[in-house]
Parts: sequence; C-alpha cells; structure tokens
Amino acid sequence: MLTNSLQQIRQTYHEYPLQFWFLLLGSFVDSLGGALVFPFFTLYVSRRFGVNMTGLGLLIGVFAITNLLGGILGGALADRVGRKSTLLMGLVVSGLSSLLMGWANSLRMLSLSILVVGLFAEAGGPARQAMVADLLPEQQRAQGFGLLRVVHNLAVVIGPAIGGLLAASSFLWLFIGDA
Repeated sequence: MLTNSLQQIRQTYHEYPLQFWFLLLGSFVDSLGGALVFPFFTLYVSRRFGVNMTGLGLLIGVFAITNLLGGILGGALADRVGRKSTLLMGLVVSGLSSLLMGWANSLRMLSLSILVVGLFAEAGGPARQAMVADLLPEQQRAQGFGLLRVVHNLAVVIGPAIGGLLAASSFLWLFIGDA
C-alpha cells in the first residue's frame, strides 16, 4: 500500500513541469509565513500595545480591506509589469513590512506596517494563479489549481504549530519567520 502511494506521488510529480513545483514550494513558504503570525497577532498587539477588542477589530479590518485592494492591485500589476516581478515584489515588500510589525515601537508604526503588509501580502496571488495557467496545459489546470490550494491549506495547518513554538520564545520570531 505504501509502495503504491509512493508510486502515485512520483507519477504525479513527473506529470507537471519543474517550474510548477517551484511555484508550489514558494507558495507553501509564503502561506506558512502568514500562518505563523495570524493566530497570534491579536495576542501580540493586545499585550504589546494594550489595544482593546474594538481596536483589534479595526486593525484586522484594515488588514482585510487592504488585502482585498492588494489583490486587485496585484492583478493589474501582473498584467502590466509581469507575473514574476509582481510576485517577487509582493513577497519582498510584505516580508519587510512584517519585520516592521515585529519591531514597531508605537501603535502608529504598527498600523502603518499592517496597511503595507495588507496591500502587498496578497499582491502576488493573482500573479501566482496566472502562472499556474501559463505553466500548465488546459487539461491540467484544474488539478494544478487544486494542488495550489492543497499547498496553501497544508501551510495553514502546519503554520500555527510552528508559530506557537516561536511565540513561546518571543513574538518577534513570528515576524522574522514570516519575513
């Protein structure tokens, strides 16, 4: 039974181009970073800055709205400047902004960091999806998008466990791990 499963995995691996697997690996790492921070974010903000529940809700709302706008911006940029450039820009800017969240020494700096992370964390999403469509023939796209979703879900399952270990040492490690 294990042998059959390994053969199936090996067969699936060979059905897709190497660039697709690199895209999935990068997507996993990106999703893992966000999954490290997100479950512990409200705890971090309330402890470090004394923000109440209403304030936390506003900060998360700002992140959600800017994340939505970032996806729209990322789609436009992917078509204008290219998928790879948009994806890399989103990863670099959101990673650096995540570090700023960990080093923020005022609520204003934290809020600004949240705004920037929100705008750029999802900017690479449309580029990533367009790359799946570019890399795979039509008959493989549905399964390719499914694999992209599985990779994201796997990162969301693993991330909080790793995040808990990091947060036990220092909340800063969460933001470093995300970056």
